[in-house]
Amino acid sequence: MLFIENTGCDVRPLGDVRRLWTRLRNWLRAAGGVRAAPTRALHSPLLIPLPTPRLAGFINTRAVLRIIGRWLSRDAGRPLIVITFLPTPLALSLIHRLDPSLVVYYCIDRLAHELAGARKLRHSEAQLFAEADLVLISAEG
Repeated sequence: MLFIENTGCDVRPLGDVRRLWTRLRNWLRAAGGVRAAPTRALHSPLLIPLPTPRLAGFINTRAVLRIIGRWLSRDAGRPLIVITFLPTPLALSLIHRLDPSLVVYYCIDRLAHELAGARKLRHSEAQLFAEADLVLISAEG
């Protein structure tokens, strides 16, 4: 199992230094790749926040795919299952490029409709709803 840390849905403010430092520390521990344990692995991607989302998506997708490809090559032949809880354009791009056997979207409380920073995800969330093989929803109510 490879767990990719939350890639987020917005550029983090400098006031979020603790979270940024933790991400950098995890990335350095894994030498920019995947930190493995006996039953799981962790990838803490460092994403490049560029002024144009299209260019950032292109570069960041390729960087994360390179790491995932190296990790997958160790276990070739097994079915790939992707589980995501963030309906970001980056997550969709990775799913499209990886062509997994199964895609699970774990939808958390109408994220794209309730969080101001996540409203820009409405289109990619609708696309993930349409493309996922299984959608799990948690909501207070």
